[in-house]
Amino acid sequence: ETVYIKDIYNKFHDAGLDVFSVSLDDKKAAWLKAIEEEGMTWNHGCQLLKGGKNTPVAQLYGIDGIPAIWVIDPEGKILAQGLKGKELVAFCTGLFQNNYEVGNNNGRIVDLEKNNYIAIAGMPRADAAC
Repeated sequence: ETVYIKDIYNKFHDAGLDVFSVSLDDKKAAWLKAIEEEGMTWNHGCQLLKGGKNTPVAQLYGIDGIPAIWVIDPEGKILAQGLKGKELVAFCTGLFQNNYEVGNNNGRIVDLEKNNYIAIAGMPRADAAC
């Protein structure tokens, strides 16, 4: 999934897209190495706790697999969740290039004006193949 997130980040960061990745890793060196090796130039956070999906943050947000992705508007409204791969790229492309309203797609309804900030939060792990 990292390749798709990198793609949309590179395409739309200057238009207002930001990415914040939260890792479930428990080893700081492995986490930082993965960030560097994967070329993930956006912001990152990590609790550095053992337990993966059983850590407090994962439990709080219902993370049962990684990556878990949300698209969030500037007011904090979740526009989409669980999008991956080409579906994530298509969704973000539509938001930034076409400024259109997304119809009722699995409960996702969006009506955005130009230049809105969109955030994508993912939870990659250094030991997970993306």
